[in-house]
Amino acid sequence: MAAAGLAALLTAFLLSLPATFFDGFDYVAMHGFNREYLRRAVTLGEFPWWNPYTALGRPFFADIETATAYPPTWLIFPLGVTLGVTACVLLHFWIALWGFRLLAGALGAATAIAWLGAITFACSGPVLARLQIGQITVFSALCWLPLMFYVGMRVQDTPGRRTIAALAGVECAAILAGSPNVVWLGNSGLVVFLVARNSSPVGLLTLGLSLTAGLLLAGCLAAFQLLSFAELITEGNRPLLGTNYASMFGVHPTTWLSLVAPLGGPFRFAPEFNFFVGAPLALFGLAAVVAGWSDRNLRALIFLAVFGLVLSAGHHLPVLGWLADWLPGFGSMRYPSRYAVLTVFAVVLAGSVFLGRHMSSRSRLGFGILITLQCGSLIASAIQLTRHYRTVSTGYWDSALREDLTANGYFSGVHFPPRIAFEPSRIRSNSGMVEGYSTLDGFANPMLRNVWDAAHREARVAPPSFELHQMNPEIYRSGPFPMVSAGLVAGWDANRSATIFRSVSDASPRAWLTPRAQTAPESKLDPPADSVTLTRFSRNVVALRASATVPVLLSVAEANYPGWQVKVNSHKSEMLINNGWMRGVNLPTGTSLVHFEFRPRFLTLGSAISVIAGIAFLFLWLRAR
Repeated sequence: MAAAGLAALLTAFLLSLPATFFDGFDYVAMHGFNREYLRRAVTLGEFPWWNPYTALGRPFFADIETATAYPPTWLIFPLGVTLGVTACVLLHFWIALWGFRLLAGALGAATAIAWLGAITFACSGPVLARLQIGQITVFSALCWLPLMFYVGMRVQDTPGRRTIAALAGVECAAILAGSPNVVWLGNSGLVVFLVARNSSPVGLLTLGLSLTAGLLLAGCLAAFQLLSFAELITEGNRPLLGTNYASMFGVHPTTWLSLVAPLGGPFRFAPEFNFFVGAPLALFGLAAVVAGWSDRNLRALIFLAVFGLVLSAGHHLPVLGWLADWLPGFGSMRYPSRYAVLTVFAVVLAGSVFLGRHMSSRSRLGFGILITLQCGSLIASAIQLTRHYRTVSTGYWDSALREDLTANGYFSGVHFPPRIAFEPSRIRSNSGMVEGYSTLDGFANPMLRNVWDAAHREARVAPPSFELHQMNPEIYRSGPFPMVSAGLVAGWDANRSATIFRSVSDASPRAWLTPRAQTAPESKLDPPADSVTLTRFSRNVVALRASATVPVLLSVAEANYPGWQVKVNSHKSEMLINNGWMRGVNLPTGTSLVHFEFRPRFLTLGSAISVIAGIAFLFLWLRAR
């Protein structure tokens, strides 16, 4: 109840600021659209396995960052998007506060100091900055970190069926929260922490077996999501082993000043490099490093702090590069600074334990001054964060463009979503999910490799090497219609500073028939006397009627992806990949009814594994009781 009350106060405080987490960049660009898209689709009775509106089409459910399978996300259904997200934030503050209180208490911190540490962690730079720039999924996963460590300690100290089941439950929730990188770094730190606490080879063996069992059970519980996500990763454009990618922008030693320096004045730390925890508790945490080596818990926290410190250094030290070359998880992290959350977590926890053990219960005045200074610095930092990280509106054309497309007749009858090419400064890349048009680009991780390569190849622009969630902006400076095969109907002409529309009659087709020896439409060739008509278009289904006088190839300018199946006249046919990225199928002469439908390939297998794992989880939990 105390944690819930503090979580409600903290959420209300953040909502009272001039700019809230709803104004954060990532929420405005991506997470808000994801939740609105999910709610609209389910309300209309169609589950959104696929998203045809972003980046020429991409999986929706398989993208774990949409948090579609995460129960707290479902609060948007009864409450609406705004209230649902607010309730989700409050819930995760409660999880973070309650989990930290349990963990600090288990390590020996007094109750009042444990609560102070819990508030400090929830309002620290790595946690609060993630929320205030709109990274809802990263924030949600970070809030599970204290419970993850607490249950991990229970597994080590009292191994058994129930503690293994508890670890699996917490890990599964953290996975489904939507940020695999946070889960990876959290478990990496957990292993270091628990190994440093260990005092015997037998205990180390027992710990290894228990952790392995808990993590395997967690992975099986989340298999219905993880198998689809793993397939998306293999089809995506992000490297799993990439030394340069993983080590770029390492933390410079001077950046650690942000531990004690709130934003403002000469300090302008970017969100990824803000580690603020407040001077009082940070100083006690550093004192614990000096005085706590003989205590196995404080010693383990020291190892954890050093582990995060070394990895966050990135290219400044060779360690992360070595790990990135050998272990896929380390190679997929985009910013080494995110490992610093382990150091911040360890400092706050060590400071809480050290302070709780050494502050006399009679020094109420000193304790009052400590709380005032610590909470005052956290409040001041939160206010500065919202000013420094707020998204400045640039007058996006999202709604206005839909009105223009409607006026041009692109939303009449059964239609493909009209496809546009505007740089993100004018049209938010994921806005089509709400407005109903299809964008060339997307704000998503990962982008599909085949679409990524085809777009840059046709625009004759080199793809970026680091920012892999959006295409190279130079694409939009190569002309209003930079990708010929995408069927673009509107774009921005930088030379004329004007929006260019193609009329419905002059627009490039989104589905066409060609002789089988020809793979793309060319205006100089006379097409055969045939036709193709769209009869249905929805999130997961595209149906067409085609008439041909000779055997032809039907091409559809929508992204191909494993899981799309096609039937011709109710008979399953072979799906072809045309032009390197789009869907195609061979058709015979005469009239053909073509039905494309998407279902994640591993959904059935993953669901079966999750059900079996759920039964095993209940058996372990109830049998232990």
